[in-house]
Amino acid sequence: MAKGNLANRRSEFVRLQQEMAVATETFNRAARAKQSFLAGLGGYESLTLEHRQAFLDLIKVEQKAYHDAQDVQKKMLDLLRRDYLEQNQPPKPKK
Repeated sequence: MAKGNLANRRSEFVRLQQEMAVATETFNRAARAKQSFLAGLGGYESLTLEHRQAFLDLIKVEQKAYHDAQDVQKKMLDLLRRDYLEQNQPPKPKK
């Protein structure tokens, strides 16, 4: 593999790691907010439409972050597979 190609792969992998960190943090924040929201609802006698909408919004943010993390993970795996395949190609026959 060419040296420049390896540098490109490393920088792409670092970028994907940063994307994963953002998606993971977003997911964790949304999950904590959802848990706090649920804990706070215990004091209410009934749920209003606003409560339901707020809870649905939290779930949507959590799901989006989860799917974003899955997408980044797929990209990382593809990058690692390509790198592995390039490094483990059989030698080309000499003419």
